Amino acid sequence: MGAHHYQLELLPRSSANADPVNDNLWLVQPADPLISELRALLPRNTSWGSVEEFETDHEWGSDLRIWHEDALDGPVFSIVFRFSPIGDDQSLLTRVLSLAAKHDMVVRSRTREMIEPQLDQVIADLQSSPAFKLLSEPGNALLQAAEKVETQTQE
Repeated sequence: MGAHHYQLELLPRSSANADPVNDNLWLVQPADPLISELRALLPRNTSWGSVEEFETDHEWGSDLRIWHEDALDGPVFSIVFRFSPIGDDQSLLTRVLSLAAKHDMVVRSRTREMIEPQLDQVIADLQSSPAFKLLSEPGNALLQAAEKVETQTQE
């Protein structure tokens, strides 16, 4: 994942109180209409292995990944949308959130636990993300990223 991406995992509402490490969050598999609508969101199909991947046409664009167990026809175990505020406008984020709400899902970001798929809540979370910091304070964001890499290397 690039520093310019803001990552959201789409999850069934039934998993909102589940332990993401120890519980299967996809006991109830996503409905076929949801998967079809997600596949149609982004124009470029760059799928590989057991992962369906779709990307925007922009160099620094967003992508969506539908992870399956073992093979593409296997059960879904993760749906991840990585929004790029550098490459794509807010309308793409709005469309993803609308689909999540329509199919009674919640989203989980890297900076919070579960978030309702409402634009105001997601924008508030986005503003505390590394992707936003890279846009608003590129110098500080790069220094913080370098310090993080240095700390991880020393461990």
